[in-house]
Parts: sequence; structure tokens; C-alpha cells
Amino acid sequence: MDSSEFVDRVNDAFIREYPHSPLVDTANTVVRGVVSAASSLLSSRCVSSTSSERCPPVVSVDEGSRASFPLGKWDSVEYFKPRLALIGDAAHRVHPLAGQGVNLGFSDVPKLCSTLVAALKEGQDTGSPLHLKQYQSECLRHLYPNMAVIDGLKHLYSTSFTPIVLARSLGLQMTNAATPLKALIIASAMGRNMFGRNGTPQ
Repeated sequence: MDSSEFVDRVNDAFIREYPHSPLVDTANTVVRGVVSAASSLLSSRCVSSTSSERCPPVVSVDEGSRASFPLGKWDSVEYFKPRLALIGDAAHRVHPLAGQGVNLGFSDVPKLCSTLVAALKEGQDTGSPLHLKQYQSECLRHLYPNMAVIDGLKHLYSTSFTPIVLARSLGLQMTNAATPLKALIIASAMGRNMFGRNGTPQ
């Protein structure tokens, strides 16, 4: 694919109108009305999810600047060796979804810092597998549930099967309306686990 065709395809992906199901559109309208009415009764704000804004078009790409890399879910068998620790994409990879891969990578940093600080306070070797194993355990405790959710969302949004599209659309609206649940999901996406622990050094 030459550069001009690549630019055309990128712009098309940004502005393409994908087919909608009348059933899903009707159900979304009904639910949106119910949520809006409930929000008004509770004197809360209801933020509209519609927007007419579009990304600015891609005009050109520099020759030789395009590259490809595999997309998918993967994590290393081990996150450490003596005096070596893996973080971020070197340790795990997820489907690209709203920056969650980089969030997971960022969340590795305080976990590793906490492990190193604990070793220093005890006068121990910071590169010892005994301490780095704890870092791995903390990472996996947070990583696996989030990887499962991200992989599930990837599959959920990879289908056009009407019942599933309807379920995910209604679920998204209801989640957006349920402030405590939305706050919990946002906290988890920012690197905290479901129980609010973020691995910050104490």
C-alpha cells in the first residue's frame, strides 16, 4: 500500500459511518430518556455522549515512518531474574483499548519502587529474587483481572451480532449512569485494583 492510499484509509476509518440497528437505536433512545429523567429528579447532571466533533484529517505521512507490530494479549512467564525486573510492555501486552496498556505499565512502577524500598529498609539486596518475586506477585494480582476485562471488551466490541450490540450499548449507558460503579471502573483503569490498593510505596 502506497502512502496516498494509506492516508485515504486512515481518514476513512475516522469518518466512516458504521451501520446501526434500528432496534438498538430505539432501545438506546428509551434508556437515555429514562436516565435523563431520573437524573433530573435527583438534581444531577446528565452528560450527553453525542458529539459532532471529528478528528482533523491526516494530510500525509513521512516516507519510512510507517511500521507494524502485533496486537494481542501476552505476558511474560517470569517478571524477574536476579538483579533484573521487567516492567510495562517488556512484561505484558494487551489489546489497545483506551490507553489501558500504558496504564498497566505505569502501575508497575510504584509496585517495583515499593519492593525496592522495602528491601532497602531491611538492609537487603534490592536485586534479590526473594524481593523481586514479591514485585511479580503484586503485578499479577492487579494484571490478570484487568487483562481479562480488556480481552473481554475486545471480543465484546468485535461483533455486530444485534443482541450483543444491544446488551453492550445498554450496559454502557447504565454504567455511565451508575456513578459509584463508574468511579470504581475509572479507579481500576488508573492503576488501582478493585479493592482500591494502588501499590504506592508506604
